[in-house]
Amino acid sequence: MCYRTLGRIDEAEEQFRIALSLSPDLLSAQYNLGLIYQQKNILEQAIEVFRNVTNFFKQFPNAIGSDKAIECKVRECDILQTLQRYSEALPCWKEGIALFPNTAVFYHELGDLQAKVTIDYCTAKFCLMKLPLSHHSFLYGYY
Repeated sequence: MCYRTLGRIDEAEEQFRIALSLSPDLLSAQYNLGLIYQQKNILEQAIEVFRNVTNFFKQFPNAIGSDKAIECKVRECDILQTLQRYSEALPCWKEGIALFPNTAVFYHELGDLQAKVTIDYCTAKFCLMKLPLSHHSFLYGYY
């Protein structure tokens, strides 16, 4: 991780690959490799890595902190949305809600995507209304 922090991402990538060759289930190495792929704009591999970490979390919830699992899911969905792969991004955000029902970002992003892409304002408003009350202030710009 030190190489990545120093901005030496090629060396960091090599070290994380070595770590994963020795221990393929090392989630911290997978997570950091996903960050490197995203930083290098190797987005298909970043999606795959973030998806793998999320899937591992589903099987072994205590193996990684929920904050890292949430971040991996958000990054996966966000990359799909950035690539305009909306037919994949929509179910990705929905899975995020199913996995982390108390995490507002999934409701917000799904509602936002529903409103912008599918023009499904009823579903969008429902998603946004599911947010905790402290997050409702931004709704006034939508409806």
